[in-house]
Amino acid sequence: MVVSGIQDLTRLVRMTFMSIPSPSREEKLTHLFHVTAEKYWDRKKRSPDLIDAEDTAFLASIDYPVEEFLDFVENIFGLSEDHMKWKVKRGEMKDMNAQSSLAYMYFNGFGVERDYAKALYWHKMAAQEGAASSQCALGYMYANGLGVPQDYTEAISWYKKAAELGNASAQDSLGYFLANGLGGDKNYAQAFSWYAKAAEQGNVSAQTGLAYLYLNGLGVNQDDAKAADWFEKSAEQGSVFSQLWLGRLYLSGKGVPLDKAKATHWLSKSAAQGNAEAREELAKLDQTPSPGGAGTP
Repeated sequence: MVVSGIQDLTRLVRMTFMSIPSPSREEKLTHLFHVTAEKYWDRKKRSPDLIDAEDTAFLASIDYPVEEFLDFVENIFGLSEDHMKWKVKRGEMKDMNAQSSLAYMYFNGFGVERDYAKALYWHKMAAQEGAASSQCALGYMYANGLGVPQDYTEAISWYKKAAELGNASAQDSLGYFLANGLGGDKNYAQAFSWYAKAAEQGNVSAQTGLAYLYLNGLGVNQDDAKAADWFEKSAEQGSVFSQLWLGRLYLSGKGVPLDKAKATHWLSKSAAQGNAEAREELAKLDQTPSPGGAGTP
């Protein structure tokens, strides 16, 4: 699975179609589904080690039985020619889950040859039936020119449909487009609103975006403390960018108490994920004289 940057951390997983038992954990479940599906497809069979103890505990925490989860994966990727024909037939009969399943398969090349045009077709079918995840996926495809010419206006249209249905990934994307002026003028106030909705659902990228708006007073009153709070929420979930900025805030004492140890902790986490700016900050820290000055024992 490829992630093209910190702001795109959640964007890759939007093509799923599952009915998520807990919206606030949509991304983690989608990621688990994606990883498990890849393992299943590689082995062409079900096996006990498709998920580990941590995954099992997570599924239990959202009341999703492990066997039911594995049945779901096997149903989608244990494909025979007859099964595929059945799935297409169900899709043509406006079965939203079948439509989204086919779209996901064609987008990722699971069980079939990757085909963005067919993925687009089935996502549109599902989107017209009200599948928010397919609406979000269409936004992603139009935003990135996958199977269609790149079209930010069309991307925004689909993202907004999904966002209004509560899809956190779409809300985050809409916030990102509005904050960066993609497909229109920048509108930080609206970006803040959509980021906030997604961030409250636990969306890592949106939490980072919200923190950045608070930090710079864009679309909201500037507030270092709130910026630090949202950076920390995102940093704890692995955001490289948030780990960097949280470290910087601890170094400066803005929004949080001045704390070199915590600054080093978060900068080290960011640097360990390959962030060059974090490495530079750590190098500067190493060169900083101790409080007693040079020559102090």
